[in-house]
Amino acid sequence: AVRGQALTAALADTSAMSAAAVRGQALTAALADTSAMSGQPTVVQLISASFVDTSAMAWKGNNVGTSVLNFGAFPGKSDASVAVTGQTGIVAGSVIHAWIYPLATADHSADEHKIETFQVFAADIVPGTGFTIYGVNTSQLNEPTNTPDPFNSTGGQGTRIYGQWTVGWDWS
Repeated sequence: AVRGQALTAALADTSAMSAAAVRGQALTAALADTSAMSGQPTVVQLISASFVDTSAMAWKGNNVGTSVLNFGAFPGKSDASVAVTGQTGIVAGSVIHAWIYPLATADHSADEHKIETFQVFAADIVPGTGFTIYGVNTSQLNEPTNTPDPFNSTGGQGTRIYGQWTVGWDWS
């Protein structure tokens, strides 16, 4: 409680703080003062303990790559997948992260990669081999029907994605 009061006072007292550096010094002093803590962890220790040590995680440079997800020629389809192989160190419990990577393909610009309406995710790990990346259209728009039908308010076939898209991935 004493540390919290000192921290609150340091943040709230602006009477003598004409520069950001002065506020920073007061904040640093409030965080560093352990005289009233009687063996309690410091604020910095508490904050540090709340984060996971990621020093050994693969996405710091290893086990990272890109693949091409192909929805086919126009008009395309609502979903696609691509197998990522050659991942000899991957195990059943590995965590995989996949994303749309804004790198132009023959079909789409980098800007199109930033705004298109599909999601990607990875699943189906094969230990010592790789995994599969799936892409699924998330748009809820439907094509209009050729005949007016008051009982069919959703229209015709839903929108589809076409062509090749770059996806990034990493795993640990």
